[in-house]
This record gives sequence, structure tokens and C-alpha cells, in this order.
Amino acid sequence: MAGKRKQHYSGIGGQALLEGVMMRNHDMVACAVRKPTGEIEVEVDEHHPIGEGTIWTKIPLIRGVLA
Repeated sequence: MAGKRKQHYSGIGGQALLEGVMMRNHDMVACAVRKPTGEIEVEVDEHHPIGEGTIWTKIPLIRGVLA
């Protein structure tokens, strides 16, 4: 199978916003929106989930109550 490359999961997902798009992975989030002037504004921030890495967020019942 010459030329076949190994696939790599990027962990990036996105969703549509009003006049824009939001993309995120496990530690960063970026939003790009079109202003009324036609200019595109991009903002990138760090993303820290609530309770990241704690034992309590790994238990489904407790995780559902906290959400």
C-alpha cells in the first residue's frame, strides 16, 4: 500500500455561530465572526473545563448533577 498515510485524530470540532464559526479542541477555543463592515474578527482563548482531571467528573451520576 504505497502512498497510504497514517491518519491522525486532531481532536478539533466546531459549530456554527450567527455570522461566524467556533472551533475548539481540548485546551483552546477560537471564534471567527464577520462584522457588519465585512471584516472578519478572530478571537482565540484557552479553554479550561470545570473540574478537569478530578475524580468527581469521571463518575457519570455526579457529572450529570454538576452539569
